[in-house]
Amino acid sequence: VQKTTHAAGVIISTTPMDLPLTPGTETVEWDMKDLEKLGYVKFDILGLKTLTILKHIKEEAKQLWNFSVISKNSDLNDLYEMLPEFERTNEGKKTYKYISVGFTDNVFQLDSFIAKQVVRDLKPRKFEELVLAISLNRPGPIKAGVTREIKELKFKKELKFKVPQLNDTYGFPIYQEQVMKIAMDLAGLTSVQADELRKAIAKKDVTKVKEIYEILTKKLVEIYGNDGKELARIILSLGEYAFNKSHAVAYAHITYLMAYFKVNYPKLFYDVYLKYDTTILPTAVYNLQALGFTIHPPKVYIGSSPVQSGREAEEKTYIMPLYVVPGISPEKAEILQNQTFDSFEEFVEKSGFSLSTIEALIKIGTFDDIFGSRRKAIQKLRSLKSGINPEVVKIGSKLFGKVIQKEEVKVEDDWERTQMEYDILKIALTPPTKVENLLAPYSLAYSLELPFGIHVAVKAGFGTDGKSVFKAHIPDGDYTLIYPNTYELGKLKIDYVLDEEPLKSEISKTTVGNGYERIVLPNGEVIQNVRPLKNSFKTLFVKN
Repeated sequence: VQKTTHAAGVIISTTPMDLPLTPGTETVEWDMKDLEKLGYVKFDILGLKTLTILKHIKEEAKQLWNFSVISKNSDLNDLYEMLPEFERTNEGKKTYKYISVGFTDNVFQLDSFIAKQVVRDLKPRKFEELVLAISLNRPGPIKAGVTREIKELKFKKELKFKVPQLNDTYGFPIYQEQVMKIAMDLAGLTSVQADELRKAIAKKDVTKVKEIYEILTKKLVEIYGNDGKELARIILSLGEYAFNKSHAVAYAHITYLMAYFKVNYPKLFYDVYLKYDTTILPTAVYNLQALGFTIHPPKVYIGSSPVQSGREAEEKTYIMPLYVVPGISPEKAEILQNQTFDSFEEFVEKSGFSLSTIEALIKIGTFDDIFGSRRKAIQKLRSLKSGINPEVVKIGSKLFGKVIQKEEVKVEDDWERTQMEYDILKIALTPPTKVENLLAPYSLAYSLELPFGIHVAVKAGFGTDGKSVFKAHIPDGDYTLIYPNTYELGKLKIDYVLDEEPLKSEISKTTVGNGYERIVLPNGEVIQNVRPLKNSFKTLFVKN
């Protein structure tokens, strides 16, 4: 018994149809395969949040005076048509450069660890290569070794098979459309026969089209000899990894535009992206830091306090939007951007926020410019909540002679601020301790997911390289972190050098947690504060 309904598609006809609809539904129980035999074509239409984000980014980009590529009247479709114009600009070339090193967090189709490896291997520098990278970023071609073979062919500037229909993919069949093209151009098959062959290969069952496949094989052998026989064999195995080029092209348009805005307009990119998904905030912070940005907590206008939105701030400063704070919607944040309050008290009274939301703003540093101490700000908020005005109490003590001991509010330590920020945002901005990082920045290792060595100091459960902050469940101290921490150090092939003398196996490495090290010298001396310097392909360790 069929108890569920699966929508195969939307039926669009040029003539009126008499359909057997179930009352209360708009679904007809017609099988898509039967409709296909009647001449209907099935289209897959995907609903992607990315499209909404991209549309919003484009609307915001129109407001940028220096954004010359987008006209004021263009719509989202125009962006795809203008992509060649994007590519020719310096910003367009810069986009491919960043894609090729794997700087693709939050970029459609390329934000996984595997995807970063694929684009680093293929290093796309033009749209066709990006289409190919997206097609190869799937389990099938990776498992079959196709991705690795394409990488080798590209950098050797060779073709697997010298077949014109395969020139775009270095002579290796990748797309289903290529199979159809070869079948029609070389074997003389009709478009219907070629499509039947494509479907059979995709389903890994060519028994129904055995005769068609034999015609193709015979013709390929006739033209290319043994290479033709090998090509026919590979075509037969395409069901493991072949991809629709039409899909890949559509994806690549979105991928490129998302990467373009992220690389060239990162503040705009993340301002919009965070409106739709605040869970990416840690990734946004690390990626912006990798680009050299200093990150600041959200601000509100109180008195003459210098407060700016992220897009108004100086070039390498990013001020978090208010809507990253739980309880604040993008709509409410936009209203507040245009409001000025005379005092903190007025903000508490008129902002419309709950006291818990205001306390969250205090804890992440929104009012640091006013109070200096977050403890003091929280105390002020709680006194307003209780209705007790400390100033009135102070005046009363003077009038009636009662001595009121003023409680001094100690400014919290940096590590306390770190914890406050992490509790609210799941990412911290205040380094828990001072440290001079002499290695790759944590943010770069994070965003690229590459095993860079990083000098970090750990305090109160948080590690820092002096700029970025992350959770570190190890004892306080100084460490060398190899990121990502899923890598085992022994597999990194790093040469250890101390004072220009190679150590190699003469040292012992005490690992604490995942990926953290302390170096013990042959004489038993422990280097407590290891500062590795990335120098070409070597990691040098020097003492303070």
